[in-house]
Amino acid sequence: MQYALVKATIPETANQPNDLATFADDVFAFRLAEQEAVEILTKQRYQELHAERMRAHQESVEASRAPRVVVKLRESYGRNVAGEICSFPPEVAEQLVRRGQADKLGIAEEA
Repeated sequence: MQYALVKATIPETANQPNDLATFADDVFAFRLAEQEAVEILTKQRYQELHAERMRAHQESVEASRAPRVVVKLRESYGRNVAGEICSFPPEVAEQLVRRGQADKLGIAEEA
């Protein structure tokens, strides 16, 4: 088993640059390393990178849990139409209110 950091798209496996990958076929993994498509990692380094990514993902999920702001749109925004009551992340809602595109109604309560 080889652990790797993908550096270039690998059509055979659909891996994209910066993916972490494991290869059961050592020959295939080393061929990719020779082509500079992957960087072979130790198991420990692979686990460290994976843990860092999982922490970053968890932090982004927690950040997205901020209470949403309820607004009534004065103008259409994205797929939302004028007059519709909807909720947005605080940053988006503040921007809409500041531009005069929406009226703030309050903070959405969690279900």
